[in-house]
Amino acid sequence: DLLSVNRSQPSMWKNGKEKLSVENQRKVSDLDHVMNRLLIELYPDQAVQWMQGSNPHLNFGRPIDALIVNGPSKVLDAIDALASGSYA
Repeated sequence: DLLSVNRSQPSMWKNGKEKLSVENQRKVSDLDHVMNRLLIELYPDQAVQWMQGSNPHLNFGRPIDALIVNGPSKVLDAIDALASGSYA
């Protein structure tokens, strides 16, 4: 969903058969940054659930959707709130 590409596309990028577009490079970089930050706070399985769950700091939207629509800023703020134990 995040990249809006065929499921086989990431394998082609990884194997060097195709290059990422500039837009998809940005999206992958944003996701990598968000996940690296989130994995400081949560175990991997919890991080996936957190990204797909409703979040009060994002007006009860899903962090993955907020990342797709608005970029990483608000999602990183929500992770900071999680880290500080803040509840909305």
